[in-house]
Amino acid sequence: MATIDQFLITSQNARIRQLSSIKNAYRACFSLAIIWWLHGTLWIYYQEMSPITNSCIYRSNKFFVYAVFFICIILCGAPCLIMLVFGLLTNRNIKQTTCLSRLRIDRHLMIVVFIQVFLTLIGLSTYGVYCAYKIITLNFQKTADQKVTDTLVGSITYMLCSVAYGGRFYIFLYSSSRFRRMVKDRVLWWRRARQIIPLTR
Repeated sequence: MATIDQFLITSQNARIRQLSSIKNAYRACFSLAIIWWLHGTLWIYYQEMSPITNSCIYRSNKFFVYAVFFICIILCGAPCLIMLVFGLLTNRNIKQTTCLSRLRIDRHLMIVVFIQVFLTLIGLSTYGVYCAYKIITLNFQKTADQKVTDTLVGSITYMLCSVAYGGRFYIFLYSSSRFRRMVKDRVLWWRRARQIIPLTR
């Protein structure tokens, strides 16, 4: 959503820029929360507890195929595609704006978008592959060693997924001097230069 907002705010069209507002952000978040909640109810309906493995199994083979597709394509591929497309559109908008292109913001933005896509790709692709593997091998009988290996791989993929989201701050801090300056100004707020405001009579 942040990448979409960057595209909206940098557009030269006033109507498109007006779409970037707190009210619309709240509406989008609320709508997405309802959609995801309704979508999550499918898993409640199409899963049941297996008496053999004591784990959740799918009632329908069609939903099983959908679950693999959803995790691999929608959950993992769509965020990367959205960030890439709207990042490129934002870059185009910035290049069309003379004052922003002089500040070389387009170069900075491309670095930021590339880092976002790269981290998301690393985190979500490994998680998607692991989830697909878990779903496909759900009804297989596994030895204790295989279960331990699955748990280890699961922990590693969860860690990579966490790094994909949590590590962005540190990578932005490392890659962007402007971001470092802004963070420094926010953290060391008491060291800001005081501005003298003249009084008018």
